[in-house]
Amino acid sequence: MRQVNLRTKLKPKVMSIIESMKKKKDIIEQMLREIKKDQKKIKETIDKLDKEREKSLQNTWEQVNT
Repeated sequence: MRQVNLRTKLKPKVMSIIESMKKKKDIIEQMLREIKKDQKKIKETIDKLDKEREKSLQNTWEQVNT
């Protein structure tokens, strides 16, 4: 009897903990998706700036050599 009573008391608590952990997991997964998206944007910006820098250096080089 005591074991059954303990089980009925624990089950709602355990279910609550499980639900809370699932919500936290979902939040963390969303944060990870956002971070990956931002990381991609940052990489694209760096690549764009690198290309612009190369172009500028090339133009300067050509002006100096003419």
